[in-house]
Amino acid sequence: MKRAKGFIPWLRTKQNQLSQIVSLPARQQVHLITTRPPLYRDINSESIQDAIAELQAILMAKGYLALANGAFDTTTEAAVKRFQRDCHLADDGVVGALTWAALCYPQLRRSGQPASLEIQRAIVNLQELLELAGCYSGERDGYFNETTVRAVKRFQRTYGLHPDGVVGPLTWSVLLGMRQQPTKIDQLLVGVYLSRAEMLCIVQEICIVAYIVLGIYFSPVTRKGLNLMDLGQAVTTAIALTCIIPFLPERLLAKAPGDPRLFLLRYAHYVPIGIFSDSVLEFIRRKLVG
Repeated sequence: MKRAKGFIPWLRTKQNQLSQIVSLPARQQVHLITTRPPLYRDINSESIQDAIAELQAILMAKGYLALANGAFDTTTEAAVKRFQRDCHLADDGVVGALTWAALCYPQLRRSGQPASLEIQRAIVNLQELLELAGCYSGERDGYFNETTVRAVKRFQRTYGLHPDGVVGPLTWSVLLGMRQQPTKIDQLLVGVYLSRAEMLCIVQEICIVAYIVLGIYFSPVTRKGLNLMDLGQAVTTAIALTCIIPFLPERLLAKAPGDPRLFLLRYAHYVPIGIFSDSVLEFIRRKLVG
């Protein structure tokens, strides 16, 4: 009881500290992180000038800049902002890690179209980085096949990224080193224990299935009077609705609550999927039978 009483003030303190960080003005956040350049022993004005020249050369090759003058002027800044908007990045004109990754590395995703030589080289580089991270053990063949997609998703889950299998600027940045270096113990336990991000994904999937099962059991539409003997069938139906037909929840669901404090209600909008599961499965059966 004493521990519980002491936990509540501690939790409130942490929430206040987090709210102060989140409530910082946007420009102040930019100055805290992005406007402070990376420092290393051999940095000098010449290396900075070389980086500006490389930036302008890439922008010219991509059609965002007409002339390279070696100065990061307003024209270059405007070109950077246009490039950032096209890449769905924050258009602040600051060339940080994400912008450099978008400039130097193409976005990779599985496609039925034949890949160009440049894309194949990027995929080989991707496979090498995934292999170094312990997520890929296949051949470095330059093909974005199912094995590579699974390796990308495993890497994204391990480091808390959205596991969509698409290698964009954020995934490239983490692959290239924007992550905590694992210790020797962590390296020994790779593949044995799940990371925190993977555990969170499992908890989220369990919550989704649980809410769909809840909708199946207490559906006011079917009123089957289900008992515990039907639990296996209900869980199977819930997994089928979320895995076999992954597009269904996105098309039928209402918007989830945006307040992060409403954790139990975050997945409550999956209950209607369970309520109308019989109708949905019957509709699909009719479509398949013809």
